[in-house]
Amino acid sequence: MAAQTGKLVTVEENTLNGGFGSAVLEMLETSGMHNIGLKRIGIPDEFVEHGPPSLLRSKYQLDADGIARYIRAFLPVLAPLTVTRIEKSD
Repeated sequence: MAAQTGKLVTVEENTLNGGFGSAVLEMLETSGMHNIGLKRIGIPDEFVEHGPPSLLRSKYQLDADGIARYIRAFLPVLAPLTVTRIEKSD
């Protein structure tokens, strides 16, 4: 997929340093895929206070709106698209 698109986005609820996105970067490097744009979305390497998961996701832009903003900035061709929310049913 990376070779076809030239870009990848990883999202994790963990610190970026040493996380999933870092592992993807290592895999791309060892595979010789040096021209792939990668956007890693996750928690910065800093102290994170405890709190409700929804509050922390919002603070670190790991909620749906934040992830969409990151992706639109990284892939400007998607910027005009709108996000349709799907509400969970009980």
